[in-house]
Amino acid sequence: MKENTKKTPAVRIVLLCCFITLFLFIGAVFIYQYRQYRTLEKRLTNAYEIRQMGLENLNYLFSTYSEVENTFRLYTLDFADSSYHAYLEKINLLKSFIDSLASLPVGDTSANNPALKITAQQQIAMEFATLKKRLDHLVLHTSDSLYLLNTSVRQKRVSPRKMESIVNQVLIDSTNKQKVDTIVRKRPGLLQRIFNTKDDTIVIANEQHQLDIERVTLLKQNLSAAQQDITQLYNHNFNELRNTFVQLQKKERQLVTTNLNLLNGLKENVEAIKELNIYVLRQAEEHDFALYKENVERFGKQLIFALILMFVMIIALGYYQVYATSYERRLREEKDYAAKLAEEKTSVLANISHEIRTPLNSLLGIIDLFKNRTASGNIDAKLIDSAYYSINIVSNNITDILSLSKLEASNKGDIALEYFDPNRSFQEVVSLHRHQAELKNLRLGTEININEQLNILSNEFRIRQIASNFLSNAIKYTQKGEIIFRASVSNPAGSNSWLHIEVEDTGIGIKEQDRRHVFRKYFTASPNSGGIGLGLYITKIMVEELGGTIGLKSKHEQGSIFFADIPFFQSKTEKLEQPKTKLSDLPADLRLLVVDDNPINILLMKQFFKGIGSIHTVNNGEDALALLQEQPIDVIITDINMPGISGVELLEKIRNDDRYRSIRVLAISADRSTLKYAEESPAEASFDGFIEKPFTEGEIVKTILKTLA
Repeated sequence: MKENTKKTPAVRIVLLCCFITLFLFIGAVFIYQYRQYRTLEKRLTNAYEIRQMGLENLNYLFSTYSEVENTFRLYTLDFADSSYHAYLEKINLLKSFIDSLASLPVGDTSANNPALKITAQQQIAMEFATLKKRLDHLVLHTSDSLYLLNTSVRQKRVSPRKMESIVNQVLIDSTNKQKVDTIVRKRPGLLQRIFNTKDDTIVIANEQHQLDIERVTLLKQNLSAAQQDITQLYNHNFNELRNTFVQLQKKERQLVTTNLNLLNGLKENVEAIKELNIYVLRQAEEHDFALYKENVERFGKQLIFALILMFVMIIALGYYQVYATSYERRLREEKDYAAKLAEEKTSVLANISHEIRTPLNSLLGIIDLFKNRTASGNIDAKLIDSAYYSINIVSNNITDILSLSKLEASNKGDIALEYFDPNRSFQEVVSLHRHQAELKNLRLGTEININEQLNILSNEFRIRQIASNFLSNAIKYTQKGEIIFRASVSNPAGSNSWLHIEVEDTGIGIKEQDRRHVFRKYFTASPNSGGIGLGLYITKIMVEELGGTIGLKSKHEQGSIFFADIPFFQSKTEKLEQPKTKLSDLPADLRLLVVDDNPINILLMKQFFKGIGSIHTVNNGEDALALLQEQPIDVIITDINMPGISGVELLEKIRNDDRYRSIRVLAISADRSTLKYAEESPAEASFDGFIEKPFTEGEIVKTILKTLA
C-alpha cells in the first residue's frame, strides 16, 4: 500500500503530461492545417483572379483586334484619310496594349503559381515576341503600302480643253458687237449644246449681228477637231483609269491578303497566348489542388492519429479512474482496518497474552503432575507430549512476535541456501503436529510425492516454517474431519523447478469478503479460534522472500486449501547421509565448559550431559576465564548475549591467548539472526560451531563431534 501511495503522484504527473502533450499536438496539427488551408485558399484565389484578369485582358485584346480589322475593311472601301488614320491609330493602340501585356503572364503567374514550368514561361514569352514582331511588321506595312495606295488613288488627271471656251473665242473674233438691249437665255450644258446646235441661237432684241461666212466655216472645222480631240482624250483617260483601277485591285488584293495574313497571325498568337495562359493556370490549379489533396490526406492521417491518441488517453483515463477508485476503496478499507486495529489493540494484546499464558498454565499443570508422580515413577507419555506441545506453542508465538519486524526488514538476498531433503523435513513437520491433531480427534493425512533421494537447494528453515504454519492454521480452525498435507516437486531436473506445498482442511472456511484479509497482519477468521493473527502473515513474507507465490481456495463452512509454490535453484538425487548420533558417541574424557547467564539453561545442560566426561558451568565471562586458568577444557559452549563479557568478547580473549589455542568454542542462542550475525561477522576470531535453541540430542552431539574432528 505504501508503494502504491508513492506511485500515485507519479501516475498523475505522467497522465497530466500526456494530456498536455496531446493537447499541444492536436493544437499544432489544427494550426498547421489552418495555415495550409489559408495558403492554398490564397493561392487559388490569386490564380482565379489572375485567370480572370488574363481573360479580361485577352478579351480586350480580341476586341481591339476586331476594331483594327473593321477599320481596315472600312478603309479598303472608301480609301478616306480619316479611315486610314483611324486604322493607324487602332494598330498603334493594339501595339501599346500588347507591349504592356507582354510581361504580365510570365512574371505574375510564376510568382503566384510555383508549379509553373520554365518551358511554359518560355513559350509564352516566345508567343509574345512573335506577336510583337508581326504587329511591328503590320505597322510598317500599313505605313508604307497604304500610304502609296492612297497617293496613287489621288493622282491628278489631265482634263480636255472645254469646247465652250473655243466657241466663245470664235464668236468673239467673228462678230461685231453693238450694244443693244438684249435678252440672254440661260445656256445649257456643253454636250447638249454640241449635239443641239440648232438651239444655240442668240436672240438679239435690238441688233442683228452679221456673221462672216468664212469664220463660221472655220468655227465648224474647229468644233469638229475639238470633238475628235475630246473623244480621243476621253478614250485615253478611260484607258488610264481602267489600268489604274486594275492595278488598284491587284494592290488591294495584295494589301488585303497581307493584312489578313498579319491579322490572322496576330489572332493565332493571341489565341496561343490565351491557351498557354489557360494551360499554365490549369497546371497551377492542378498543383495547388494536389497540394490541397495531399494536405487533406495528411490532415486525415494526423487527425486519425490524434483520435487514436485521444482514444488511448481516454482508455488510460478510464483505467486511471478505475485504478484511483479501487485505490481509494482500498485506502478506505486500510483506514477502516487500521482504525479497527487501533480499537482492537487491547484485544490483540489480550489474545497474545492469552496465547502465551494458556500453554504456560498447561505446562505448569503438567509439571505439577510430574512432581506428584515422581515418587511412584508412574509418568504418562501423553503428559510429556502435552508439555512438549505447550512449550512449542509458547516458543512459536514468541518467535512470531520477535521475528516479525526482522522479517519485514529482511533482504531477499540475505537468505542462506543449502541442500536438504524436503521429504524428510516434511515428515518431521507432520510428526510434530500429529499430537496436536490427535488432541482434537482430527485425522492428519499426508500425500508427499517427492523422491526420497532428492535434495534441493533452498532455505530449509523457512520451508519447514511455511509447512508448520499451514498445519497449525488448519488444526486451529478445524473442529472435526481431516487435514491432508500434500507436497510435490515439478520438473526437478530442469531449470524451472518448483516445490508445491498444500494443506487441505474441513474447517470453518473463509467468507468471500474476508479472503483478501487472510494474509494480513493480526487477522483471525474467528475471534473464538484463538491465535494472534501472525502465522499466515509471516508465512506470506517467507514465501515471497523465497521468490514464490501463496494463495488459498475456500468455501464457507466447508473448508479451505492453502498452498504455496516455491522455486528452487538446483537439485541432486544422492541421499545425504543423516547418521543418528547420541551422547554415547562423545568421548568419555570430554571436558566441557558451559557459559550462560540463565540458570535454567545451565541446569538443562548439566542434565543433558550428565554422565559424559566432566562438565563445568559458569554464568558469566569473567568466571569462565578464571576457570580456564585452573581447569583444562576441550570444548566451550557459550551464550552470545551476556552481561559483562559477551560471548564474542570471550572468544576474542581466548583466541588471543596462546595457552587456549586448542580449545574449541561453540556459540549457542535461541535467536537465529544473532547466530547468523556472529557467523558472518568480519572479526578476526570466529566460533568453531553454532547451536540453535531449541536443539535435539542428535544436533548438539553432531556439532560437537564435527568441531573435534
